[in-house]
Amino acid sequence: MNTNTIRPQFPPNLSVEELIVNAVEKLHKTGKISKTPNSFFAYRMALQKELTARNYYPNMCDLSIIAGNLWIQEPQYIKAEYQRLVHDAKILFEEYCHHAFLPYSINQEQQQNLYYFY
Repeated sequence: MNTNTIRPQFPPNLSVEELIVNAVEKLHKTGKISKTPNSFFAYRMALQKELTARNYYPNMCDLSIIAGNLWIQEPQYIKAEYQRLVHDAKILFEEYCHHAFLPYSINQEQQQNLYYFY
């Protein structure tokens, strides 16, 4: 399969929830706040999703090389969309962290809405 002809869908087929699920899991397991992914990592996740949909499962090292080669070729408007998506994910994660450490400051319905993606 020629992976250089495959690109992630545009607009990205990723949700902000997908971008922060690992950070949320780490918060629950360790109590430590980790960083949300940057725009390249989001692009790599979208590429992995696209390749998986085509029944191609590269290892992470190969995936990173493929994604890196494609990323540098992408026009600025595509990179900007991933930057916007990552920015939105960071805001959602910060809200989640705030509520996770102040669980009694919100009602049960609001708390449930924060966990809908977990």
